[in-house]
Amino acid sequence: MDRKKVVKLLNQALTLELATYIRYSTQAAVLTGPYSVTIGDKLKQMAAEELRHADLLRDRLVALGERPTTEVADVDVGNKLKKMLEININVERKAVEIYKLLMRLVPKDESIVLYETVEDILCEEEKDLEDLDRLIE
Repeated sequence: MDRKKVVKLLNQALTLELATYIRYSTQAAVLTGPYSVTIGDKLKQMAAEELRHADLLRDRLVALGERPTTEVADVDVGNKLKKMLEININVERKAVEIYKLLMRLVPKDESIVLYETVEDILCEEEKDLEDLDRLIE
């Protein structure tokens, strides 16, 4: 396992998870229109999931003897539902790419906890991406 690369990607994922938590929470609060309650509830649920992902990533970084980043990626909230969903889809795609790369870099037999943590987060991120794709159509 290329430890340096894995740590860098874990911290990169952590910055995205933190920003996504902020983005989804803010979008849920400011969203208006006929579907705002339903979509807002979904965004709140997704925000909670992103915060849990951030906690899991922090735990894995600490377990590797590293200090987790406190940086947050750029947070673009958008101003209309379609723009919000487009932003969210793009960020979720980026997160999926990072987790897929981590899956290739972390041998399951070397660190099953790290491997399964990344695998579980990847599964949830892909599900979120599917949900967002359905909302934007």
